[in-house]
Amino acid sequence: GTVELAPEAWSARAANPPALRNSPPVVWTGSEMIIWGGTSGGYFNTGGRYNPTVNRWVPTSLVNCPAARNGHSVVWTGKEMIVWGGDPSYRNDGGRYNPVTDSWIPTTLNGAPQGRNSHSAIWTGTEMIVFGGYTVGVPGNSLNDGGRYNPQTDTWIATSTSGVPTTQTPHAVWTGTEMVVGGFTSSFQVYRYNPVANGWTASSSGPYVIGSNHRPYWMGTAVLFWAAATSSALYNPGVDSWNAVNLSSAPTGGGQQTVWSGTEFIVWGGTSANSGRYDPNAFTNQWKPMSTNGALPYDGGRVAVWTGSEMLLWGGLATNLVSRYKPATDSWIQSPILVPSARSSHAAVWTGSEMLIWGGVGAVTYTATGARYNPALDAWFAMTTNNAPTGRSAMSAVWSGTEMIVWGGYGGTWLATGGRYNPALDSWTATTTNGAPFRRSAHSAVWTGTAMIIWGGQTNSSSGQKVNTGGRYDPVNDLWTPTTTVNAPVARTGHSTVWTGTEMIIWGGTPVIGYLNTGGRYDPVNDLWTATTTNGAPAGRNSHSGVWTGNEMIIWGGVASGSAANNGGRYDPVNDSWSGTSLVNAPAPRQLQTAVWARQEMIVWGGLDANNGALGSGSRYRPATDTWTTTTDDRAPSPRYYHTALWSGEAMLIFGGSTGSSVLGDTFSYTPPRTMSLYLKP
Repeated sequence: GTVELAPEAWSARAANPPALRNSPPVVWTGSEMIIWGGTSGGYFNTGGRYNPTVNRWVPTSLVNCPAARNGHSVVWTGKEMIVWGGDPSYRNDGGRYNPVTDSWIPTTLNGAPQGRNSHSAIWTGTEMIVFGGYTVGVPGNSLNDGGRYNPQTDTWIATSTSGVPTTQTPHAVWTGTEMVVGGFTSSFQVYRYNPVANGWTASSSGPYVIGSNHRPYWMGTAVLFWAAATSSALYNPGVDSWNAVNLSSAPTGGGQQTVWSGTEFIVWGGTSANSGRYDPNAFTNQWKPMSTNGALPYDGGRVAVWTGSEMLLWGGLATNLVSRYKPATDSWIQSPILVPSARSSHAAVWTGSEMLIWGGVGAVTYTATGARYNPALDAWFAMTTNNAPTGRSAMSAVWSGTEMIVWGGYGGTWLATGGRYNPALDSWTATTTNGAPFRRSAHSAVWTGTAMIIWGGQTNSSSGQKVNTGGRYDPVNDLWTPTTTVNAPVARTGHSTVWTGTEMIIWGGTPVIGYLNTGGRYDPVNDLWTATTTNGAPAGRNSHSGVWTGNEMIIWGGVASGSAANNGGRYDPVNDSWSGTSLVNAPAPRQLQTAVWARQEMIVWGGLDANNGALGSGSRYRPATDTWTTTTDDRAPSPRYYHTALWSGEAMLIFGGSTGSSVLGDTFSYTPPRTMSLYLKP
């Protein structure tokens, strides 16, 4: 038998921040800030998790997520974020999001309160309580009902409506035993709800109307109802008493971002250029100014959370930077976006610990930027652009053991230049042009252990000129040596290339017109070409994938006879022989997919289907049993082609690509299932 050691899984990795939006609901998990939903000219069903320790955003899954909305509530249970209600159409549905598994579970509709938005919600430790809000079809469009949701049982219990008025915009806080709610129109009172008794108690009259602009903060013994420096007050539910807040030097204005740190109430200016920190201690009861050095401009659309040591601000429509305020040092820092810009047709190599990506086609033009991705840290680090090659796509790239070497490509013209990037030094060194092969793009390259071999490609699109020339580049001596053309395969592009440990094998591709099922084996020690047999070879094709298993080259997919294929072949160079790949459960026909060799399997993913539509599916091929297994779609990346895929030793890493209408800049990992076989010793 077998035991599953690790399940098959897709995981979204470090990414760009979510699309900008005004005042989205937010929670703090203890290690991450999670925002989800909101609006900016439309409704969002997207979100993101921000980890300030590693300065990283990860998108929330779209699989089974609630419908797009705004005006909803969110609470953090200790392991899940619960989303409920909101616009449009006054919803009464929601979902539970688990950041560890990046997965959603819907909340039941059975017994749920009627749909609403702008309601309040708190977490008691075992239940989410929602109350009040705005809807239609009731007097004044205001509500005084609610519900208690238990995620363990996925059940709702209605809250009492006795003794509490309606309110469209309530704001609530949990004291440990009661929910205290403010925001009742023209009321000097707040109301306390006890879930054990399922009953309401009105407070004594306070010094101000506690209206829709007041936000409550539990300070351990009292609730601070804050609405800037005009009508804020402290309410003590234990003795049902009110105390004044010292408003001398308090910040004024609206749209403020506010947090309770455990000792201080921190107010950042929002729409007004003022801020401050308030200590409610009876002996001090005073405001202190906050530094503005390094702070972003005030913005009323941001949201705030307290991490335990910092206030994090995000949102609005001006910037997607996270602004971080540390009261211990009265200082600000801005966390820059470290994820590389979106791109397709870029280069990627695996160093043994990091994925390096460089170049490609961005949203507008060719890019000359790159970045390093560390999967252990789930973090990106920018590459220097000093002395980097000019922007390009369709270039080749190899890892030498210490450097990434890129060469050739197209950047408005065909190129015969390149560069060597050293990640340890974060530096670029140009490759010599002396003796370099003729300029080209869409060629192939392998690393032999001492040299990079490039071969084939295209030199002029107007004439469709292909070449069968190449070169060997020695980075130690910065020296090019041409590859022989004696017995070389015919000129082509769109071919596959693998390195066996002693030979470079190229196969397939397109000459000026048509599809080739021929190939060649190149021995760099003897500068010698040997043709691969065509006996039993797959049909000619281009834009297919090819991998080396350790003893075979597997080619699969691509365009054959003018349409996408889902067949392939296995080539044994020792015996110069071909065998087929099974068609049973094979993936849908495709071209421009990626393929990696992962221990005992080839994993193919993405590409274009027979109708030139982007694909978001894949499969694992095991040559030992000649069988295919479909990869899970759960939390898989969006469909794409011209992306890159690498095997890290533990997972397949995917970055970027094109949807056909836009380029992508996201990162995903795919971990195939790992099993252990059990044997009984005789």
